[in-house]
Amino acid sequence: MNPSLHSERNRAESLWSVIEVALFLNASRDAIYKLVERKQIPHIRLGRKIVFDPVRIRKWLEAHAIEAA
Repeated sequence: MNPSLHSERNRAESLWSVIEVALFLNASRDAIYKLVERKQIPHIRLGRKIVFDPVRIRKWLEAHAIEAA
C-alpha cells in the first residue's frame, strides 16, 4: 500500500462523527448540528456527512474555556 494513502486512511478513520463529538462535549446531537449550521465549531463536510478532527475539537474547546478568577 502507498504510504501516503495509508496515512490518509488512518486520518480518515480517526475522524469523529456528530454522535462522538456530542458524547465528548456532553451535548445533544441537535446542539452539535446547530453549531455546525452556524459555523461555530470546526468541522469537515464529506458530501452530506459531517465529521470532526478530534485535535481541532480539543483546540476549539480550549479556546472557548473561561478561566476562573
